[in-house]
Amino acid sequence: MPRGKKSKERARERRRQALDGSQSVQDVQATEKQEEEPPSCSSPASDKAGPSSSAAGPPQNSPAAASTSTVDVAASGKRSDKGGSSQGEAGPPALHFPGITAGEMLLLKKSQMLVKYLVERYKMKQPIRHRDMLHIVRKMFQQRLPDMLKVASQCFELLFGLQLKELESDGGLYTFVSGILVPDAGSLSSGLPRGGILLCVLSVSYLNDYHIPENKVWRLLGLLGIFERVEHFAFGNAKKLITQDLVQEKYLEYHQVSDKNPPQYEFLWGPRSFAEVTMISVMQFLDKVKFMIATINNSSFNKF
Repeated sequence: MPRGKKSKERARERRRQALDGSQSVQDVQATEKQEEEPPSCSSPASDKAGPSSSAAGPPQNSPAAASTSTVDVAASGKRSDKGGSSQGEAGPPALHFPGITAGEMLLLKKSQMLVKYLVERYKMKQPIRHRDMLHIVRKMFQQRLPDMLKVASQCFELLFGLQLKELESDGGLYTFVSGILVPDAGSLSSGLPRGGILLCVLSVSYLNDYHIPENKVWRLLGLLGIFERVEHFAFGNAKKLITQDLVQEKYLEYHQVSDKNPPQYEFLWGPRSFAEVTMISVMQFLDKVKFMIATINNSSFNKF
């Protein structure tokens, strides 16, 4: 078998193992740095993400493709093609997630209340208190706060690259510490980094050979509480951010797909993302999405 074909198959297998949890991200990165280099090149491979034989998207029937489908199904169907929410609606559109129970949808909704609280605490530089979070959720859900807080903290890390850390043994106080590596793509008005939403688009498109239909991006963002036609409490107009701002700054490309009726659009990696975003960031993000989905599936809300 030609060496180039073998290299592609090894790269796909490593990505599958990382997403399935049978191999660590660090192991995948260390091996890819050694083998992704073409035979004619003798210099060490860079850890910057870029199109190469080792970074090709997974085949349709591979385990890596199946993992991508898991992410899509878990966050799909935030609105129908016939209607959907308008910009002026007070809350997010109804969530209809195929394969996700009503209890899990309730968990996602309640967790977003805590994400909003965490954003406000960060913006105002105020302490994060367990008793405050108990007041946010209804009394009937207070015993389920650990599940809601776990999902909220995972979502917060995916969006902003910050982990929630307990300061007191009884869980009375929390603070933020560094989490996954998010691209340095500027900050929001709250002071929070906006690189997490960029990393979301980049990561899911990485699994599809560096491009992805727009509707699949919104499915994953819906899992994180970000919707196409609803103003987000942290990102504001998220559609403008990813289709205009980050495009103008060369982090993303946004094109209409030819021969599609009605018109459809897709995202591609922009030149700045190829130059500045490391593959370890992409793999960390995909791992965290997998863990968040597992947390949702295994939560006590499934007993509703």
